[in-house]
Amino acid sequence: IKEIVIPDSVTAIREQAFEDCSSLKKVVLGKGVKTVEPSAFFGCDQLEEFYGDCVTEDHRYVVIDGELVATALCGLTEIVIPAHVTKIARNACAKDGNFAYNSRIERIVIHDEVTTIGAGAFANNITKSLYLGKKVNQIGTSAFTQYPNRYIERVDISDIDAWCRIEFLK
Repeated sequence: IKEIVIPDSVTAIREQAFEDCSSLKKVVLGKGVKTVEPSAFFGCDQLEEFYGDCVTEDHRYVVIDGELVATALCGLTEIVIPAHVTKIARNACAKDGNFAYNSRIERIVIHDEVTTIGAGAFANNITKSLYLGKKVNQIGTSAFTQYPNRYIERVDISDIDAWCRIEFLK
């Protein structure tokens, strides 16, 4: 499957609905889609673009009610969370461990309006640099898990006092 068109009559895409559709490149979300559950597109490492009312102009991010729920990661070298996002869902920007070793996300930028980063949100992205905004107050378990012998080389924290107040969830 290379392309999926979700009809307007569909209101929710359930967890793991398209998990591991490794050849999927394009998803068109119908106007009725109001919910995309975590990991709905996990393992779709060739996914290049989304289309629909809840998709950003660059066709990379699906955002519903301020929550980033899915990302088309294929070909990206930088993840910049869109400005109107306040929450990043579980596995929203994660890569499947089977394919992620070749991933080269050089930088992740989480702007100052994001408050919550879900579990595994950026898992398996080999990342060199992370900018963490000052309003983040919760980070889920394994949000930035890297491969063995890999690590984030640099973390820029916009507010050290805010960093000290973050709740790291287990």
